[in-house]
Amino acid sequence: MNRIVLMISAFLLVGITEKAWAECESGKKLCGTICIANNKQCWQCGDNCVAYTSDIPGSLGAYTLNISGTGSMNNYSSTSDVPWYNYRNYVKSINISEGITNIGDNAFNNYKFVNSTIEIPSTVTTIGNNAFRDMGGVTGLTIPDSVTSIGDHAFASMVRVTGALEIPPSVTNIGAGAFYNMTGVTDLTIPDSVTSIGSSAFNGTKITSATIPDSVTNLGLGAFASTKVTSLAIPDSLTSINDRLFSYAPLNELIIPDSWGDEGFIISDSLFQNTCFAKLQRPSGCDNPQIICQGDKTKCQSALSKFLSDGNACISNSESCIISDIPIKSVDELTDKTDEQKAALCTGGRTDGIYKWENGSCQRTSDATSCNATSKYYFNSAANNGNGLCQRLPTTQSACSGNDIEWDTINSKCINKNAITPTEENTVGGDDEYDELSGENTVGETSELQPDGSFKVYKDGEFVGYKGKRSYTPAEAAEVVGENNAIILYYR
Repeated sequence: MNRIVLMISAFLLVGITEKAWAECESGKKLCGTICIANNKQCWQCGDNCVAYTSDIPGSLGAYTLNISGTGSMNNYSSTSDVPWYNYRNYVKSINISEGITNIGDNAFNNYKFVNSTIEIPSTVTTIGNNAFRDMGGVTGLTIPDSVTSIGDHAFASMVRVTGALEIPPSVTNIGAGAFYNMTGVTDLTIPDSVTSIGSSAFNGTKITSATIPDSVTNLGLGAFASTKVTSLAIPDSLTSINDRLFSYAPLNELIIPDSWGDEGFIISDSLFQNTCFAKLQRPSGCDNPQIICQGDKTKCQSALSKFLSDGNACISNSESCIISDIPIKSVDELTDKTDEQKAALCTGGRTDGIYKWENGSCQRTSDATSCNATSKYYFNSAANNGNGLCQRLPTTQSACSGNDIEWDTINSKCINKNAITPTEENTVGGDDEYDELSGENTVGETSELQPDGSFKVYKDGEFVGYKGKRSYTPAEAAEVVGENNAIILYYR
């Protein structure tokens, strides 16, 4: 009998915090480990998460919805499943505490009367689908650099958030419609950590320019549709282009890589519908549109030939036709650009050295070493009359043939036989401590190559962040400014 009592007592003590044993003062009740007023509501929102309401001073019948605890919030399949949804018309602000790691699906969907800034704590790594959707009264948004994934329609229709939208450099995935119809957003920064941008991700924003980093390998349909973008550069990291990418936008300058003409590259038949390049149903704001090609213009022309009046796509769908005399220019043919501007258009912001501005011309590198040091290209030694040419790796087994490439049957992809693989650990040389006078390097730091080509940096065995880019030949080193302005060299 005594043994049973002891076991029960031990069970009750496990997981009970000191606060749970304390008595709340008169008129208050316990919500998890927090004392709240008896007339306020409390809900469980995760294994270690509670949600509760609190009064807003001076605002009768208005509440702050507080999310407190640690770990992940629950995901809810619909708004009707959210325990606090019936309070949505009375909540004017939302406070999420440090310690929460995931904002659940639909957690605050349709909270139209919240009229303050949403500040997401620095412990959050993922933002669920529809998490802050249809919150038309929100006036500001802060996304910390701990967030790696933004769910579908996470911030859709936050129409009162204005100005610049800064996506932190930790984000790798931007879901479909993540920032859809944020009509007050005029500027956008997409970091080179992002690998996937979902369909309609920025549709309906008022951004006037956008740079898609070459880290992006998936770009959803209509991602920049109905924006105010006038110039757009498509990175060379894509293997296909989806429908209506920039439909209903006043896009007059489209910059494309010559990889569009590579075997296996897929261009949607509906790409040019309702664009400034279309023969029919063009949007307003079109003014002398032109297409600029990085690299071999003849390859770009070949890739776009199906959109001309006698092309197969045009025959089946006249809305897909582009204007027959639309200018398709190489970078060096641009008379209205300076050499500096041409050089920038040629590289497209890329750092892997595939495209280079040399001798007044934009061309793919002829250097075998720098070509073989990339993950998507190989140096075809038989091409260009035996002089060799840097080419994209084929995506199909039938096209993967030759002396320099072979088909990997295990991973179902074409691989470069001569690929140059960076070393997995890179040591930083220099003095024991950074010397501001001599500018010597910091020691004690090592770096570990990541799949995306960045380096995971450790100092004294502790992770300190991501730095560098996989863009240098073995004989070179990436210079990155570290803490205390030390120069860190990542040798490959």
